[in-house]
Amino acid sequence: MDPRADAARSGLARGDIIVSFNGSIVDDTYQFIRFSPTRQIGSTVTLGVLRQGRQETVKVVVTQASSRTSRRRM
Repeated sequence: MDPRADAARSGLARGDIIVSFNGSIVDDTYQFIRFSPTRQIGSTVTLGVLRQGRQETVKVVVTQASSRTSRRRM
């Protein structure tokens, strides 16, 4: 993860596994992708992550996906 990326500045780290989104369990990547557009840019969401075997909570500000990220989804 690029340390200049919004996700890194919000406290996410390479290897984090997202397990919840605002208290709702995230079972897979597709479920996370379905939750993401439900929040407005600039709002804050709470992510539960597994980091090195421990569960942690990270508050993240929703930003617009970069064109580089958008291209990877296609």
